Amino acid sequence: MKIHFVPILRRPERWVLMAMIALISLGGVGCKSKKPVVEAPVYESPTAEQLKINEAKAALQALLNSPQSKTWAELEEKERKLKAIKDMGLTDGEIYALIKQVEAKLERERAFLEEEEARKKRDALVQSLNRTFSEIANAGNTNIANAKIADAMAMFSSGDIPVLIVISNAGGVKDYDRPTSIRDYLNYLKDQKHSKNRVADIVLDGSGKIKELELTKVN
Repeated sequence: MKIHFVPILRRPERWVLMAMIALISLGGVGCKSKKPVVEAPVYESPTAEQLKINEAKAALQALLNSPQSKTWAELEEKERKLKAIKDMGLTDGEIYALIKQVEAKLERERAFLEEEEARKKRDALVQSLNRTFSEIANAGNTNIANAKIADAMAMFSSGDIPVLIVISNAGGVKDYDRPTSIRDYLNYLKDQKHSKNRVADIVLDGSGKIKELELTKVN
């Protein structure tokens, strides 16, 4: 029968072995808890085409946010800027959508200016007509009155256009005096030497001349 002897480690050797085991254990834990390294994204500078697109988008947005043009010069400047952007020939979907929005906005601004221009022209024509009525009625003699009538006729499409005189207006329902023509009405002012009616409404033809006239009595 053989007897096997287990070697007995001396105390210093046991401490060295235990220290090695501890270091191996700690190293294993450290490897498991170590997080992967995340690399920072690489910044890429925009291309020349992208810079153009960004610039065009900003310019189009500025046009969209701009206030209503008050003059034709303001509108024409906006249209010039839009044309310059369109001439760049950028094939970007957002650019295309913004261009369509700006075109619609400028069309509305053009309609507004046209309406304002027509209103101002109409108001000036009404004032001129009322002043002419008074001048004919208060002319110093027949020759002066006839000369003013001739000048006034240039504002009308013809001497036979209808003149409607409102004698009452109840709840929006108008009652008119017997219709007459502008030629007869101006001669009436010359004979009566008194203008008791004022312009209530005018209708213009395509050339900007009056083709229908509505008057109202002045109390």
